[in-house]
Amino acid sequence: MNRLPDLLEDLAAADTVSDALRRLAASDPRDPILGINLGAVARRRRDLERQLSTLLATEQRDLIRYRLVSHDGSTASALAVARSVLLFQTLVTSVFDAIRTTPKRLYQPSAESVRLSALYLASASDGRHALHFTIPNDRLLILESDLDETFALVFELLTARAKTAIRDLASRAGIASVAAAHSWAENAVQHGLVTTIGWRKSGAERRTASLTHSDALLFKTAVEAVNDSTVEQVECDCELMAL
Repeated sequence: MNRLPDLLEDLAAADTVSDALRRLAASDPRDPILGINLGAVARRRRDLERQLSTLLATEQRDLIRYRLVSHDGSTASALAVARSVLLFQTLVTSVFDAIRTTPKRLYQPSAESVRLSALYLASASDGRHALHFTIPNDRLLILESDLDETFALVFELLTARAKTAIRDLASRAGIASVAAAHSWAENAVQHGLVTTIGWRKSGAERRTASLTHSDALLFKTAVEAVNDSTVEQVECDCELMAL
């Protein structure tokens, strides 16, 4: 039986109770019962965190936390969320395929790359407008895995703003990956999304990034400003049809 959704739900419940107790403690700081309850909830949460870390390590899986809200704090539309998740998956697969094979100009990943980089929905009910995905990721003793490099490069790409950085990333991850990131940012701008992405291995979150729709607009504009068009001589055999 998969315990991950239950653990994530219990963690979310602990956070909700803790927030409520802190608000009560702020209004009545002399109440000793509130302090005792806060301590009990904190201990419960630490225990749940240990269980989650053990589960992820045992099952060789990474956890991706994907939180979406509108820029005004309201709930994002289903269309905006669905498209954002789809484009994020495209970006992850494109970067993963570039690392495993070679950087590409067009999005043409192999079937194996698509399978190995697929995100699986773990939970969508944490009360904080967040989705949780898992992805199998073998732990290597010394070297980083292809997925480790993939997520590091994805975060680097989404937070890039300078043209030189984008050109460098295009050479490492391929133009297809930059195009996928541009489409993701375009969707965030169109729907006014604030996106928080967290990548967690067995321990605490290894990398996290929070991108407002303004951040997405800056990235989108930076990508559109990069122009590396070149003129090359190409020889090819032709058939003369008429004079």
